[in-house]
Amino acid sequence: MDYTIEIPVDSGDSLALATVTAVDDNDTALVGDSLVISSVIPGQISDTLWGVSFLATGGTPGTTYRLRCRYTLSGSPELGSDKTVRLHCDNT
Repeated sequence: MDYTIEIPVDSGDSLALATVTAVDDNDTALVGDSLVISSVIPGQISDTLWGVSFLATGGTPGTTYRLRCRYTLSGSPELGSDKTVRLHCDNT
């Protein structure tokens, strides 16, 4: 399925780079899980809102995953940050 994580930015700024990774409660990337994140693409929604779209496939039914979106801003790379969201897997 296709998902989007919304990232607010200052007017005139944009996302230069973004990654989405499934992580555990210690913020460590999951290894060996059947959840696959692919096709991560940042895109502008409005002047002060960008979205990071991605595909999520697989996963264990009944599992809620923590997804960390790590992004870098084009105008100020040192101002990049992380945003964490939850994704519940109903079916594979």
